[in-house]
Amino acid sequence: MKGEAALYPDDALGTGGLVLSFILNSGRSAEFTSGGVNFGGTVYFLVNSSPVVRSSFAANTYAVNVTDAYVNFLGFRATGSLTIGIVNGLFRISIPSYSPNPI
Repeated sequence: MKGEAALYPDDALGTGGLVLSFILNSGRSAEFTSGGVNFGGTVYFLVNSSPVVRSSFAANTYAVNVTDAYVNFLGFRATGSLTIGIVNGLFRISIPSYSPNPI
């Protein structure tokens, strides 16, 4: 695991907060198997607890981003990337159009 952490004080942008950005499995894919389903990818955790944008992360963000994601089930394989979590205070699941999940 590697990443960055910053604690911001109150400043001209707004109240301070904690910003975390770290990769769970640097250089390799995390892999999980459960009930015949195999899935994995490169997992990033993103946190910005302040009410303003910090370190290019939206305010009030608590999210997991998975790149190079894949799911294998009954011989079918889907790949792509996704983000799931609270982004700018709202629950969000995002599968970017530039990273579709072909089967």
